[in-house]
Amino acid sequence: MRRKGSKSKSQRKHAFRRFTSRFDDELKREDYENAINSIKTGKAEFFDRQSNRVTRWKVEIHGIPIIAVYDTSRGTIVTFITEDMAETSAVVREAIKSYRSLK
Repeated sequence: MRRKGSKSKSQRKHAFRRFTSRFDDELKREDYENAINSIKTGKAEFFDRQSNRVTRWKVEIHGIPIIAVYDTSRGTIVTFITEDMAETSAVVREAIKSYRSLK
């Protein structure tokens, strides 16, 4: 029987896979740790809050500006997205919020 890993481990694995697929580059463990440290120390630029638990930060990896989706309760990066993806999702969230206020 296969053993289930932790949520933190799954998030980290997901972030590595998404970085590779979206930016056509390999993410090293050191790069991942540096991104987390820049978020924790405030060197990264705050982008927005997605929920009570998840925030988004602008970090730079290999000279590329990237949005890191950060799980504040676990201290892990959930995924990496492009700035275009982040702006699109913010617009969609705002549209949903305004639609719900019309009801």
